[in-house]
Amino acid sequence: MKKVCAIVVTYNRAELLRSCIESLLLQRPLDGIIVVDNCSGDGTHVYLSALVNEHFHVYRMNENTGGAGGFHYGLRKSVELGYEYSWIMDDDAIPRDGALDALLKAAEVLDWDFGFLSSKVVSEHGDVINIPIVDMSRNDAGCPRWADQLEHGMVRIRRSTFVSVFVPNAMLRLYGLPIKEMFIWGDDSEFTLRLSDKHACYVVGQSVVLHKRKSNKSLSVYSEENRTRIQLYYYFYRNAVYAIRKDEKSFHEKIYALLRLMSAVFLIPFRSRTHLSLRMAVVIRGVAAGFFFRPRIAMP
Repeated sequence: MKKVCAIVVTYNRAELLRSCIESLLLQRPLDGIIVVDNCSGDGTHVYLSALVNEHFHVYRMNENTGGAGGFHYGLRKSVELGYEYSWIMDDDAIPRDGALDALLKAAEVLDWDFGFLSSKVVSEHGDVINIPIVDMSRNDAGCPRWADQLEHGMVRIRRSTFVSVFVPNAMLRLYGLPIKEMFIWGDDSEFTLRLSDKHACYVVGQSVVLHKRKSNKSLSVYSEENRTRIQLYYYFYRNAVYAIRKDEKSFHEKIYALLRLMSAVFLIPFRSRTHLSLRMAVVIRGVAAGFFFRPRIAMP
């Protein structure tokens, strides 16, 4: 039997984390759980300290390293502890009964030959969210590959979010860890695209995970009202420019994508009601930083 470890990254959401952990403890088979606590200040460490044993590993960071830093560290530890597969998610992800079993059955159908597997993600209202990008590359017959495992309830995809991603640790040894310097936003897309460039990857319809997001609205620099979170959009725009630079699109497509990104500066006065100067400054700083952002992909 393959050795599987769940990896959860958390920050100041003790109640959500408790629900996530309780759901993971019901998943079979699961050999271990790693929780990376990004220096929470809400008592999370007290709850976690009571759970530590040889199969439940807790690592408390000295500072908030963001989701990217947390997954980077957790996956590194999964490799060091000898696990063969890692199932990664945020603390607001609640796997439904049988979610892991469905991923393992899909892996068996694929003869354990894949880059990563992802779960179907639903909101508390039952809406399908965090929808991955379907793989529209073509096979030898000239048809899109997305349906090549459809009879087994799988759709081939290019990228996914870190709400529920099942990855062989062998992929980490080949292609490296998530980029911790990205901090937040885009690290999951960059990492999953890195794997799907080389291997077939799938979303598994029978594996369902509830995503208990605070808001079901799409994240946007225009609508965000929390001043602290507005400043975090610096990483969104910096990482987006980095992704555009890395993309294999033509020069003209890259320019178009950059212009669309930068248009936020001119649209903010029309789409936002508060903190206009802050929003505009965050976008400008993020876009500018993206041209010079050259992180190194680290190996486990």
